[in-house]
Formats: sequence, structure tokens, C-alpha cells
Amino acid sequence: MIKSRNVIFAEPGKVELRIEDFDDSNIPSGHVLLKNHYSLISTGTELACLDGLEDWFAMPGVPGYVCVGEIVKMADDVTGYQVGDIIYNYGGHQEYNIMPVTGCFCKVPDVIEEKYIPLIRMATIALTAVRASGIEFGDYVAVTGQGTIGIMAAQLAHLQGAVSIGIDRHDSRLKTASECNVDYTINPKSSDALVQIREITKGRMLNTLIEAIGNTEVIMNSMEYMAKNGEMIFLGTPRTSYVHNCADAFFKVFHSDYNLRFKGAHEWKDPYEPDNFVKHSIISNTQAVIDYMASGRLSYKPLLTHTVRPEDCTEVYHSLRTDKDTYLGVVFDWTK
Repeated sequence: MIKSRNVIFAEPGKVELRIEDFDDSNIPSGHVLLKNHYSLISTGTELACLDGLEDWFAMPGVPGYVCVGEIVKMADDVTGYQVGDIIYNYGGHQEYNIMPVTGCFCKVPDVIEEKYIPLIRMATIALTAVRASGIEFGDYVAVTGQGTIGIMAAQLAHLQGAVSIGIDRHDSRLKTASECNVDYTINPKSSDALVQIREITKGRMLNTLIEAIGNTEVIMNSMEYMAKNGEMIFLGTPRTSYVHNCADAFFKVFHSDYNLRFKGAHEWKDPYEPDNFVKHSIISNTQAVIDYMASGRLSYKPLLTHTVRPEDCTEVYHSLRTDKDTYLGVVFDWTK
């Protein structure tokens, strides 16, 4: 039995760090014991869990879904790995995790510094939207919400050959987007987004809009930015209520003057494991992202703004909600 520091969502709105017993005496077949080094906070999902808005997350519980850690013990049947290997995985915010050696469980090239490795998952989530889209060379693509996932989505659209536009109400995030090769940025709080989009696109308007916030009002209001035959990709999970005349939205889908298409881009729409009957999978997307990050084609370092101690978890989650000008990408450092 060992002691493990665990970030716990104890009840809605309450975050704690608990030191709890962790049974490391029996590692199941095909599994390893990992000592966490860094785990990344996925702000949108985790704050929704903290608010009690996600039925699948039971409290008290450990949040988080992406880490990098060190193998400290293995089941006897595990091959291809050894104690001391540094592994990217889907563990949560706790000092020790028992994880299977299947799926997104992989070594990452040393060229990517450890604390940045969890950003791989933010890019693979963003890549889902690009895979779901019909983005082509020369298209105009905007992404509403320039958090870690939104900036990755805009950057991936740029790499796809599109003219990319990042939209956010926080200038600091737009500055980071520009550092990550997003072509244009718009702050709708300080300027008229519709006018700016019309100017950037020379009147053509948007071929694709990726909504990365999960704000229903933003989704509906963004329809005015779209070109005929455009597509709107829902990357963020809609969690907010908004009263709107649905007939207006349906008319823009139906009528030939608009002919808009709505597409969902939830991460799990693709199969987890590679499959001969589909082109992409979560694992193949992960490997593509790793290759792009390792080669320098995908910018990621500007996205990590804070490396914090697990002991500061209560303050950190509060700051992620209230200080979006300062906090963007945040990892817990479990090495200290």
C-alpha cells in the first residue's frame, strides 16, 4: 500500500487535495502502475464536472483525462515496456494510476518536453473537428473560443490550407493564437465581428465555423458569418440554455439561399483503435499529432501558461473560471 495525492471534486463547487491509500500490490494482467509526472486540466469539461453538469461524473471523484507518467511496476505479462519508461496516457489528476498498455498508451519522442506532452490530447480533440469538416485549401475558417482546444483547431485549419480566424473575448488568448500561426484574430467585445469577417474574406464569408466553446447563444449568433453552403462544426459540448426561434436556424439549413450544414465533432465519433473500414481513429490521430509536434509543424509551447502544484488545486480551478486573461493551459506538476 502506498500513499497517493489525489485531486478530488468532493461536491459541486468544492475542490480538495486528499492523500489516500493506493493498493499497488496487485497489478492486473496487461496493466502497469504509473507515477504521474504531469496532468493537464481540460478547462471546459472539468469546470462543467465541478458544477455538476455532467451526469457521467460522480462525486466525490478524480477529474482529468490526460497525463504523462513513469512506469514504476508492471504485470508479468507486459512486454515492450520497462520500468522507468515515460508514457503518455489517459489517466486523471492523481499521483498514481493503474493503466492498461493498450489504446492511447505510448512513448513520446524526447524532443517534446514532458510537461507539454499532455497537450497532445487537446490537439487530437481539435483534430476531430478538422476531420469532420470539408475544409479545403483557400477556405475561410473561423474558430469561436480560443482556449487550448480552440487554438489547436484554428492552427490545424491553417495547416489544412485554410485562412484561419480565431474569435475570442480575451485579447491575451488571441495573442497566443497569433503566436500559434492563426492568421487573423477577432475580439467581438471590442469590434464588430461580422464586419471584420466580411473584410477578411473579401465578402465571401466563412466556409467553415468551428464552435469550440459549447455556448448555444454563440452557435446561433454565428450563423450570420456563414457563406452559402457553409458548415458549422460543433466541437464544444453545448451546455448552456438559450431561448431561440429554431425555425430561423432550420430555415438556414433548408433554404437554398443558405444551405448550411451542422456537424458534430465529439472526440469519440471515430473508433478508438485503427480499423480497416475507416480512414481515421483516435490512436492514428494521436500519432499524427505527436509527429507534427515533434517536427515543429504544430506549435504548442505558447499554450501552456501555468505549471502548478497539486496542493494549489482549489485556487487553480477558481482562477480558471475567473481569470481567463491569465490562465490558459495549466498542468499539475506531480514531481515535487
